[in-house]
Amino acid sequence: MVNIPSKSPHLLKNFPKLKKLEALEKQVITNKNSKSLFFAYKLKSDFYYLFYIHIKCISFNDKIYTITNFTKFSDFFSHETILNSINIADGFFVDDGFPIDNYNNINPVSLTVNNETKKEERISWYIVWLFLTGKSIRWIADFSHLNKKQVENSLNKYYTNSGVLNQKNLRGIARKYGWCNYVDKKTVELINFSLSEDEKILI
Repeated sequence: MVNIPSKSPHLLKNFPKLKKLEALEKQVITNKNSKSLFFAYKLKSDFYYLFYIHIKCISFNDKIYTITNFTKFSDFFSHETILNSINIADGFFVDDGFPIDNYNNINPVSLTVNNETKKEERISWYIVWLFLTGKSIRWIADFSHLNKKQVENSLNKYYTNSGVLNQKNLRGIARKYGWCNYVDKKTVELINFSLSEDEKILI
């Protein structure tokens, strides 16, 4: 994306929430230093799509502009890092006969509640999200001030509610369809709480 998004009427008509980047792009122009950050783009209600953004200056006809590059969070990790984190071979491996294509265009955050059991408490998406990004159950428990059993129970409930059945299928689906790109507000707030102002996810 070239130039300041907030100055592009056509772009803002389709993506009005990109106006949040205006101040950062002006800052890049003023300081003449590039800037990188994570940006949670609101889809609806409490759901967001996570991007890694890099903003840099360019000079054209004696004027300064910005180029803002968007990368899906799932593509931000290096290929090797992903494979090491989830400890599987290259490929979207799931159980034989598992209908992985049924999960195309599914928002995984919406699967944190069992639609057949309306009174059941919603699973905390941040537990699933941290697990998908390679964090261990022990790490998630320490980070969340929970015990390991609570984390394991949340993951097991998610396997059931979503119909993915097990860890192998979850990771295969998540890799194929970029499920770690989806976050909710609580996930962002938990992450931001431990970060400095310059490192926080823009939401």
